[in-house]
This record gives sequence, C-alpha cells and structure tokens, in this order.
Amino acid sequence: MTRRWLITLAVALLVGCGRKDADEGESKPAAQAGSESKDVVELTEAARSNARIEAVTITRVDFNVPLRVPGRITYDLNRTAKVSSPFEGRIQKMNFDIGASVKHGEVVALIDSPELLKPLELKAPIDGMVVERQGTVGEMLDKAKEFYIISDPSIVWCIASINEADSGVVHAGQPVTIQVLAFPKETFTGKIALPGEAVNETTRTVEARIEVDNPNRKLKPGMFATVSIPTDKIRDLLVIPDEAVQTVNGQSCVFVEQQPGRYRLAPVKIGEQFEGQDEVLEGLTEGLRVVTAGSFVLKSELLKASMEEP
Repeated sequence: MTRRWLITLAVALLVGCGRKDADEGESKPAAQAGSESKDVVELTEAARSNARIEAVTITRVDFNVPLRVPGRITYDLNRTAKVSSPFEGRIQKMNFDIGASVKHGEVVALIDSPELLKPLELKAPIDGMVVERQGTVGEMLDKAKEFYIISDPSIVWCIASINEADSGVVHAGQPVTIQVLAFPKETFTGKIALPGEAVNETTRTVEARIEVDNPNRKLKPGMFATVSIPTDKIRDLLVIPDEAVQTVNGQSCVFVEQQPGRYRLAPVKIGEQFEGQDEVLEGLTEGLRVVTAGSFVLKSELLKASMEEP
C-alpha cells in the first residue's frame, strides 16, 4: 500500500512538472519580443556617427497661430488692359501672340474698316504681356469687341476667401504669405490691398484682395493657393521638427530614442504645421527624444531588416 502510494505520488509530480514547463514555455513573450524588435533599430556608435543621427527633446511651445485660408491667383486688374476697335472691320494684321511682351504705344494690330480711308492702327495701352488673344487675320471684327488682353504679370492678385467669423482679423496693409501646389517648398509674400466689404450670403465668406510680387512669373492666374495671415491667437502646442516625421506603410511615424543607439518606431498623428514644426495630436508625450537628422536612415534600416526576415 505504501509502495503504491509512493509510485502514484512520483507520477503526479512528474506530470505536474511537465505541465509547468509547458506553461512556462507558452508564457514566454517570444512573439511579443519579436514584434517589438520589428519596430526597433539598433546602431553601433560608428554607425550612428556615419548616419549623423541627431535627436531633440519634445517640448510644448507657444505659437502665434496664423489664419490659413484658401485663395486663387488672378491678374492684377489695375495692371491689365483690353484692346478693342472703335470701328467694325476686318483684321488685317496681328503683331503679337500670347506670351509676347509689348510696350505702351506699340502697334498690336491693323484693322481694315470701310469707315476709314486707311487701316486703323490699334496700340498697346500699357506695358505688359499678351495674356489673351481672340481672332485671326482676315476675320471680321465687331465694334468694341476686345481681341487682345495685356497684363503686367510681375504683380498678381490672390483672392482669399475668409470666413465671416475670421474677417475681423484682416485689415489693409497686412503682410501675408502664400503657397501654391506647383511650388510646395516656396513661399510668396504679399499684402492685403482690400480686406473685402461684403459677405457672400451663400458661402458666408469675405473675399480679400492680396497684391503679390511675381517677378519670376511663377504664379499664374487660375492657380489655387493657401494663404497664411498672421493673427494674435496664441496656442500651447506639443511640436516636433518636420524632418523628424517619416511615412511608413502610409502612417506618419517618428523614431523615439530609447537610449543612444536604440530607436523605436512610433506612429503619430500630426496636426497643423508652423514654421517647420509639426503639431503632435497623438502618439508622443513631452520629454521624449525623437530623431531629427538621420531619421530617413533609420527608416531605411528598418525596411531593409523587414525585407530580410524569412
């Protein structure tokens, strides 16, 4: 009886130990550790030096938040003129095509009119560039129909649409900055010439006219623009440098420095941008250190490691 009991006890202990070992094996966070390692890049000191890795501490700052509104580029109508004939007649000659520069007083076209003894010379009323041409040689021209439009493109207008609630911060002479899709890294400067005197009853917006210098003719009528108007509105924001943000699998991310040489990929939600700084809405807290210079190198290392995995 005693012997049977000892054998039973020994078997029970062996089974129990086997289960414990199995349970411990299952509880090891191997998969979790592997998942975490996929988001971590480790570099030696030499590799960090070669990649020129730099990191900054995230802080909260007070920003003078500008008012950002949509706009559209148009010709400056104060520097634009139309050419038309005071008489009916046939177009005998057109001296300039679209894009040509003309001087005030230059003959732009000749009109053969039955009301006149000789061809009528039509002259450019201003210095500028031909931006529109209607008609061809030999075509009959109605009286007062414009067939040339000349404009000085060195200055253009940007018509900004401002919500009624924000119109109180806009005033004449106010400096503004403008960006367009064609030149995303460039900023154009201008000033508000006319704040707008009426609210559109449908859109509840005011149209402000902005004069913008355009010496290189990069701004073209018809372009959409984003207008930044300075205000006195102050906001306490958590921000990171724009160069710290990378896109991985369609998600905005940064590399958090856990310790020198060890960097963890962290998804973030970015808000507005202010002078090279990005507002952090979610994903980071004040005091963390994020990689700025060299963040693209870390992204490349992370993607390379993921491709090498079996």
